[in-house]
Amino acid sequence: MKLNRIAAGVIAGAVICSSTGMYHCAAMNYATAAETTEKEEVTAESYLAGGYDAKNATIYSDGSKTFNMNGRTYNQGVVFAGQYSYQSSTASISYNTEDISSISWVWGHLDNKSMTGATVSIYYDDVLMDKYTLSSDMLQQEYSVDVSEVTILKISVAFDRNAEFAMADVTVDDMKPATSPKIPAYKSVAGFTESSYNYVNYSTFSAVSDLEASRINGRYYYQGIIFSGQYSYQSSQAVANFNTENVKSISCLWGHIDNTSMTGATVSVYHDNVLTDKFALSATMPVTEYTVDVSATAELRFVVDFEKNAQFAMTDISVDANKTTKTGKAPTYKTPEMFADDGFNKINTSYFSAVSDLEAKKINGRNYYQGLLFSGAYSYQESTSVVDFNVENIDSISGTLGRIDNTPETGAVLSIYKDGVLTEKIDLKWNIITQDLTIDTKDCNYLRLSVEHEKNAEFALAEISINETAAKKIHTIPDYKDGKEFVTSAYDKYNASDFSFVSELDAYMVNGEKCYSGILFTGAYSYSSSVSAINFNVENINTVSWTWAHLDNSPQSGAKAKIVLDRDVVEEIELTPGMVPTMQVVDVSKVSKLRVYIEHEKNAEYVLKDIEISDEIVEVKIPLGDVDSDGSVNSADASLVLAEYAALSTNGTLTFDDKMKKAADVNKDGSIDSSDASSILAFYAYISTGGTETDMEKWLSAETE
Repeated sequence: MKLNRIAAGVIAGAVICSSTGMYHCAAMNYATAAETTEKEEVTAESYLAGGYDAKNATIYSDGSKTFNMNGRTYNQGVVFAGQYSYQSSTASISYNTEDISSISWVWGHLDNKSMTGATVSIYYDDVLMDKYTLSSDMLQQEYSVDVSEVTILKISVAFDRNAEFAMADVTVDDMKPATSPKIPAYKSVAGFTESSYNYVNYSTFSAVSDLEASRINGRYYYQGIIFSGQYSYQSSQAVANFNTENVKSISCLWGHIDNTSMTGATVSVYHDNVLTDKFALSATMPVTEYTVDVSATAELRFVVDFEKNAQFAMTDISVDANKTTKTGKAPTYKTPEMFADDGFNKINTSYFSAVSDLEAKKINGRNYYQGLLFSGAYSYQESTSVVDFNVENIDSISGTLGRIDNTPETGAVLSIYKDGVLTEKIDLKWNIITQDLTIDTKDCNYLRLSVEHEKNAEFALAEISINETAAKKIHTIPDYKDGKEFVTSAYDKYNASDFSFVSELDAYMVNGEKCYSGILFTGAYSYSSSVSAINFNVENINTVSWTWAHLDNSPQSGAKAKIVLDRDVVEEIELTPGMVPTMQVVDVSKVSKLRVYIEHEKNAEYVLKDIEISDEIVEVKIPLGDVDSDGSVNSADASLVLAEYAALSTNGTLTFDDKMKKAADVNKDGSIDSSDASSILAFYAYISTGGTETDMEKWLSAETE
């Protein structure tokens, strides 16, 4: 039933208040209306404009303004607005329905407004006739009222907070809205991604260059959507809604955004508010294809529940025939340095690049100028270092493994993953000698290097090369000018220090003589054993020599020294407080590392003095007859020779090493027997009765002349 002229005039003449202003209609008094002979046409829009007693309600009736619900655009209806962020409020409007039989409309939540609910109350002539709730994630819901027996219809909306809801597409009897809602039709992927509504922690990206692109598993992606977790130490949620009334299918790639939190998430997919799919996302996932059929769906919703604050993306999106204009691509590297610096998802891992020796990382005394540094994070507990690489365009990677000098002497394990599968484990010892590593990546897209540290030592994969292209700057090996420079190059010192004094007041005293330079080994504890150690790179020298001595006035306790070449103990020396300064010569021509290690009984102090280096290979002279290396030839040495001879004669267990064999074979006939023992006892008798020649070899030569 249409409005009669009088009713239309009264309504048209009303002044309607709204939350955004006043609707002023042309004044038409009763007399003028009565005298008018031309019948005014009534429409749904003109009836809608006649609402009165509006509170926090805005009427849209003339098409000049629009509002959006569930991705649709409406230009006719009433919008009810909650007023406060953190408290309830009410919006309402009334209509005269004396000449109306029915009114129908569509309820919906305004897009991108507060995601909170509301309650609608419908009054007929001030009597509550219906009550129901509205939610922020609702779809449009049709609603009709029979007002054939009603004079005044009042619609009241009570808000939890400040959401906005609308009654749209209002139809009065048979009078429908002049304009239907506009349903989006997407001409491009960007049009689709930017149309999202009611989104939370959602953003789009669009890039032209690699510098602007988003990186996923090292690849460059130029267009898509990012869902972001918000909190480091708690869960959060990201949401996006899309109108899909004009869409049949959507496909995309899901992936983890590089260098964001290495935590996971779960995606829930809703079709028209119905959960239809659920899948997990992980920080180490490969880029994964996903397709969703929305041919029977009006609204598609993605809800991403995050463990913490990672970021995941939908990229290379296709919406029916619309595709991303620029698809993702794998990186290419012109130099090994570019590759090494392009690692992602790093944990306790960093890239280093140096020009000078001062900036270089030292490994076993060498200087390395490029590589990856894996750092243990905690002093007294295990930790992990990680780095990932895209290797789609790389066939092989090689480098040198080693522990960074002067970092804690603890070990680690390197695990190598190819496309998420563990393919190799390498034990990194604390005393590792530089070790070459080559990784075949021909059939691999993503490479992960993970180092599990016992404590907080630092290891490196240095001098990285790719596809047999070497690093720009190759490592250098120290080349010492003299013994003093050699001493100052020592590394991995433990209760040991080098010293160099000018003043006599500063000099150490050793056997009553002043000692100005050398290395001091200090026992750490007064009443218990302790150790001290020092290391040298000896790749460019052949012989190292020094003199062992006890530091005057230090505690009167002994120690045992070990000479370690690379990782092998080659000699053990007993050190005593009353020892005579003893010469030590070490052949290092076939090794790269010299380690001097001392086990102290207590906290006595010993020194290495008169340290010299040589390019010549010096044959180490072993004192003839001194089988036990205690500095003298005596009956004990003869007893050792006889015991070894007995073992030889009875196929028993032999105990002599090469040095002892050389000292025991005093007559140099190639065998150890009783005649050698007899010669040793004869020399011992000579010394015991005042003999002055202390070198047994010289004494034997004199005896045979």
